Amino acid sequence: MRIFIIILLINIIFNSAKAQTLTSEAKPKSSNEKESTEPTFKNQGEQEDYWGEQLFKTQYKRQEFLRFKGQITPSKDAYNYDGAVLNLSYIEPELKIIFEKGIFYPQLLVEKTFNESEPKIKIRIIKSEPRIEPQSDSVKSSQIAPLYNLTRIDSLTISNFEELKFLSQSPRQKRFRFRLWRKGLPFETVYFIELTNESATSQTDITTFIKDSSLTFLKEGWVIL
Repeated sequence: MRIFIIILLINIIFNSAKAQTLTSEAKPKSSNEKESTEPTFKNQGEQEDYWGEQLFKTQYKRQEFLRFKGQITPSKDAYNYDGAVLNLSYIEPELKIIFEKGIFYPQLLVEKTFNESEPKIKIRIIKSEPRIEPQSDSVKSSQIAPLYNLTRIDSLTISNFEELKFLSQSPRQKRFRFRLWRKGLPFETVYFIELTNESATSQTDITTFIKDSSLTFLKEGWVIL
């Protein structure tokens, strides 16, 4: 029942009435169903890499996002964007410049949620240890708390931020994957972004690349429970 409620909330907030759900466990198939076209995976990492590759093949459309124009206040492993706090965990130091320069910032998630109209990728559910933050009695008793937590940007946490070099098709583009956790929710969402630097070459170091890059793709992938 909890999984159903979570999926329903995600469908509402992302305006995706046709979103489908899949689990990482194989389901029994009837004689009329076609066999899955997905290959056999040795581990979850291979499976997620495959899903990411399919996302870019089927959902990629170049976008243009402006850098954050407000005040960015850094602190230890966190950045405050005019009241929207983004916490970082498990990220290489040279990649933090993406957040220091306002290339990616929390407000983008709200803008994309309510302004995006293209079809969404199917939502995959990956079962893992739930991440639950203690809540006050007032929040627990509120029926709108889960929906509120899906849209809040006052305290977000990004973890496992990594470059997907196998998805980069040009020295001018770099693609990344990360997990986003919203305070008050027991699941994480996997996101993908692309940075583009039109003047970059194969010799451009990562710091220089990021400083002169722009965000050209942002997409949610699947949910990890």
